[in-house]
Amino acid sequence: MQKRIDIPPMCYDIKKRIGEVKKLIVTDLDGTLLDSHSNLKDEYVKEIKEFLQDGIKLTIASGRGYDSIRPFAKKLGVEMPIICELGAFIVDPVTDRKILEKTIPVKVVRQTLNLLKNRDYLFNAYLCRGSNYNCFKNPEAPFFLDRKPVWKTDDDLMNIFNAIFKNINDYDDFSFKGIRKISIRFEESQFEKLKKELDEALSNNAVVKQSDTNCLDISPPGVSKGTALSYILDVCGINLENVMAIGDNETDSTMFEVVKYSVAVANGNEATKQMAKFVTLSNDENGVVYAIRKFLEE
Repeated sequence: MQKRIDIPPMCYDIKKRIGEVKKLIVTDLDGTLLDSHSNLKDEYVKEIKEFLQDGIKLTIASGRGYDSIRPFAKKLGVEMPIICELGAFIVDPVTDRKILEKTIPVKVVRQTLNLLKNRDYLFNAYLCRGSNYNCFKNPEAPFFLDRKPVWKTDDDLMNIFNAIFKNINDYDDFSFKGIRKISIRFEESQFEKLKKELDEALSNNAVVKQSDTNCLDISPPGVSKGTALSYILDVCGINLENVMAIGDNETDSTMFEVVKYSVAVANGNEATKQMAKFVTLSNDENGVVYAIRKFLEE
């Protein structure tokens, strides 16, 4: 029996707007479409947009919040729904209207922070609930704003990351309602231990995936980029055999289980590259354009 999903009324307007989608390209941002400096150059955008005609569409699937994705979507002229926060938030970039939203149960958020608080990890736990990130860190930890920890920061850097840092010992008065994603950054040497503890503690109550060498992302139960992509294909009536998904890490590989044509960039982690049917050039070598060309040729 075919599964039945509830289609939001706005999706009928989206289907009418986008018309027949012959091919769909779904790309991650960081480490995939963006270069190593998180840039998307105008000449690269021009190359990509030359492919987007006659029913060829592109959309974005990212761990970022919508406000951070939106400028890139506008630059590329994206009309398809966008996957934000690892699939917990789906938005129509043309109207800025929410299509679907999933949140992490309050008990899971509290359980995660309790685990971090009572262990010896040096961490920053970013709680996403919209455009700002509330970050809880232990006092001994540096600021993990990326892979490299820093011990001092300034307002300009804070504004870039939209991060509000708080002491982990002061989270009791914080409201955990509406959290769509938790990103935990920490020392790389602690990865295996923390991943195992989180998997065992959260079990079926959340999804734990690696998004960087020193980052684990926690999503609502049953939520991933893959489930969000499946939802979009269903509501927009797109055949999964006509879809290419491209990414660089474990959160992207959940889309590989959905589509027929899966692609990893050369700079991606080994596990993701092994899951992909094709490995393209790196994000600094215009790997997405190379992959699109191969996809459309085949």
